Amino acid sequence: MRFLIVDDHAMIRGGVRRLLEEAYVSAAVAEAAGGEEALTRIAREPFDLVTLDLSLPGLGGLELLGRLARLRPGLRVLVLSMHAEREFVRFDSGS
Repeated sequence: MRFLIVDDHAMIRGGVRRLLEEAYVSAAVAEAAGGEEALTRIAREPFDLVTLDLSLPGLGGLELLGRLARLRPGLRVLVLSMHAEREFVRFDSGS
């Protein structure tokens, strides 16, 4: 399994990394601190799952989610967020 953790907080990335590496011993886990960095990595590397924070500086999580859906339609994305508002719960990639 290949994972990409996208979050602007190093502590969160480290915690999620540790959880994934403990659950999937042979996993390859990469990190991106922002949306642009994530797009670059995803364009160059294959990932099985992306964990995505919605609140990112610059290219935000919702915009990134839309771009990922167009760039890699089958890519699985797990959104991790502190937001509880209804508008953040449902996403339609437009496809």
